[in-house]
Amino acid sequence: MVLRLLPAALLTVLLLVVPGKDSLLAAESVEVIDVEGQPLGANVKRLISALDYLGAPLSDELVQKLTAASEQRDARQIQKLLDPEVLCVVSLNPEVRTKVARGPAQAVLQQGGFTPFLIKVINQSTVTRQLQISSPQAGAVYSGAALNSLKRQAQTELNQNENKQSASDRFLEVELFQASPMTVRLSGLECEYVLALIYCHESGKREATLGFDVGAGTQDIGFRGEVPILFTVKKAIPVKLAIRDFDGKPTAARLQFRDQQKRVYPLQAKRLAPDFFFSLRFTVRTAKRFSCQRVNWKWNIAAVPNTSD
Repeated sequence: MVLRLLPAALLTVLLLVVPGKDSLLAAESVEVIDVEGQPLGANVKRLISALDYLGAPLSDELVQKLTAASEQRDARQIQKLLDPEVLCVVSLNPEVRTKVARGPAQAVLQQGGFTPFLIKVINQSTVTRQLQISSPQAGAVYSGAALNSLKRQAQTELNQNENKQSASDRFLEVELFQASPMTVRLSGLECEYVLALIYCHESGKREATLGFDVGAGTQDIGFRGEVPILFTVKKAIPVKLAIRDFDGKPTAARLQFRDQQKRVYPLQAKRLAPDFFFSLRFTVRTAKRFSCQRVNWKWNIAAVPNTSD
C-alpha cells in the first residue's frame, strides 16, 4: 500500500498546554492546600490515566515526578508540580459558594479541536456534588427547533441554551471530562484536580468567560463565580490525505497520529463511528479532509480491506 500526503489536511486537534520556563504566567499564584497525600495521589494517578486515555499524556519527566510524590504521599510536592498547569482555581467555601480565579497555565487553544486543561478545586465545604462548567460564549448557535420534533427524536437537550437573541459571539464548547477514570462528582477532599475540555471553532485572540458551580445558586456574589480569560486560538491547517493501494487504486487505512510529545490526534473521546474512542487509530479514505496544527507526525499505518462506495 502506498500512502501519499498532499500538502494540506484533516485532524481535529487535541492540545495539552504545558507551559515552559519562558511562558507568560498569570499574575495569580495557586495556593498550596494542606491535604492528605494518599487520596490526592490517587486523584493524580487517575488524572494521568485520563490524559493517556484522551491521547494527551503528560511528559515522561513530569509523570515520574508525580508518581514518586504520590508514592511518598507528599501532597505539597504534588501540588507544586501540577499547579503551573492549572487554568482555573475553583474554591468552595464552607457555605458551598463557588469562587473562581485564573491559574498560571497559558490559555492556548487549537481551532477545530478540544484542548484539555487542569482545574484545581479547593473544597472547604467537602461537598460531593457534581461540578459544572459554563460560558456565555458556549452553546448552540441556532434556535427555534420544534420541541415536539425533539421529543420524538429523544433529543430535547438540543433546545437547552438555544440562541434566541441571535448572538454572534458563541464560538466555544466547554465541558468537564467526568468519564472513567475521572468521576462525575467531587470526592469531598479538601483539594483535587479535574479536567476541562474546551473547543473553539474560530482562530485568533478570543476572550471568553468561564463559570463554575455545583448547582443552582452556588456561585458567589459579585461575579466571583466566573473568570474572564483571553485565549490564543491557533489556526488550523487544512490537510488532504490520499490513500492508494499497491495497484494505485483508492483504498482505506487505519492511521495513528502522534506528535513529539506522544499526543494522539484526533481526540479519542470525540470520535464518531466507524472510529472509536478506545482505539488509537482511525480510518481514513482517499480525499478525506480535516484540520490540524503544524507538528511533526509519527506514522503508524495498518492496511484494511479495500472497499467500494
